[in-house]
Amino acid sequence: MPFGHYTRTKFGAFAALPQADYVRSTFTNIRVDDRNWFPDKVPAYPRVTPARGAALVWTRQLLFVKDAAAAGPAYLVLRDTTTGGQPTAWQFWTLSEKLGAASQARNTKAFLADKPGQAILPARKLPGSDRYTALGQFGMDVEYFVASPAATPRHTLRYGGMWAGNRIPEYQDLLHLQQPGDGAYYVVVYPRPRTEAAPKFTKLARGAILRIAGGFGADYVFLATSKTVVAADGVRFKGTAGAVQQRRAATMLSLAAAGEVRCKQFRLAGPSAAALKTTARVLEIALPADSAGGVFTLGAPAGWKLKGAPAGVKLVVAGKTYRLTIAKGTTQVLLSR
Repeated sequence: MPFGHYTRTKFGAFAALPQADYVRSTFTNIRVDDRNWFPDKVPAYPRVTPARGAALVWTRQLLFVKDAAAAGPAYLVLRDTTTGGQPTAWQFWTLSEKLGAASQARNTKAFLADKPGQAILPARKLPGSDRYTALGQFGMDVEYFVASPAATPRHTLRYGGMWAGNRIPEYQDLLHLQQPGDGAYYVVVYPRPRTEAAPKFTKLARGAILRIAGGFGADYVFLATSKTVVAADGVRFKGTAGAVQQRRAATMLSLAAAGEVRCKQFRLAGPSAAALKTTARVLEIALPADSAGGVFTLGAPAGWKLKGAPAGVKLVVAGKTYRLTIAKGTTQVLLSR
């Protein structure tokens, strides 16, 4: 059956920040791609309700969250929003040994006792859950947290072989989600060494904010298709994309697109992407290399001042509000006390 479409693509946003990269694009279906491009021996896919036509608008938002330390957590947050009244399917592949519900994979030895190896397997239904684990190669696993949709079918299948000059066979496991109509797929894809405990995933603010917590600290991530205001646990987002990363030595507030992000007594607001790193002695504002600059507002305890005399930066202080006018091309501003 046809599985793709020719689309009209509208680029929405891109931002590269020290600990969060963000991209947004919207794809409008034009017509079905009915070419016979499927590879050989593809197993039976999960049953889905057929679409009544090609009318579909799909907006993808992707947030790549990173730690300051190279060995720290780094993971993807995806929000795929569809409109057009059509049934849809969402899928993600992993080069892994087996995929199942996180509760099944917790006992790794028992779960892998019947691992399929170099075998193609048709679709099978997964237990209803918001947590799945793909046990990977070389001791690296992938944790999935499906914040949305809830109470919809989940499936997996396995496909692989030799192609494109491969010297060894490669087999992958699929996580397949589906929805009957308009909605959002809001999913965290979190790789981790098997020797490290999986983080705890929590939905806050009616599922708008996702909390990822572990030995590293606590992260709060937020993606919304339209401008939204949400708050939980002393964290507040206004806009469409952002993250807060709480660590022992510092807290990072990342504003991935225009809006505002707050964490307790600190706040960052602006017309475009920026990040605020807070430590006991220094506040660091970082902007992408292609930033147009503009007026950014910080909320912080009283007593901070510009560190040095950076060119193209003007600061106006009113109590606990710091108004920074930053020139185009400036990528860092420091405040100290």
